[in-house]
Amino acid sequence: MDLEHPAQTATEPDGDCLVPSMVSQHQVQQQCEHLRTGRYSRSGVLQSERSDTMAWVVGTGAVLGMLAIALGIVTLRTGWILPTARRHVTRPQLHGLGALLMGISVVLQGLLYFRVLPSVSWEARFFGGNALLLAGLLLIALSQLLPLRPSRDHTDPSGV
Repeated sequence: MDLEHPAQTATEPDGDCLVPSMVSQHQVQQQCEHLRTGRYSRSGVLQSERSDTMAWVVGTGAVLGMLAIALGIVTLRTGWILPTARRHVTRPQLHGLGALLMGISVVLQGLLYFRVLPSVSWEARFFGGNALLLAGLLLIALSQLLPLRPSRDHTDPSGV
């Protein structure tokens, strides 16, 4: 190994790992061993311990997204709201639709992360996911801020 020629590469004895010659033979052996024993994702990228934590975060988010979808569907079908939100929500249908959109956004992000769905560009994932999430958040905010609509049953009692 000649350190005066940086373009030269050093190899491990079996010749399967090439690294720049600026590193020592010991570092070459460590890097080659790490590459041989490492876990690889489907795309061929070496997975780190950090990606295991990220899988837990995304998986937990997807489960919470499914819960939001279920609550949104229940709210749309029956008008039932969680007891903690009942006092604030004036329009249950908007609230249910907002919860449904937010849940779909989070679940889609999880499915794309775990490569269950075909991969799309990061721009489409970013802008599409954020658009769904913010639309759902806006609908939930409107469901709490808009005034009650007068119902048809209680219009004007004097105008019978």
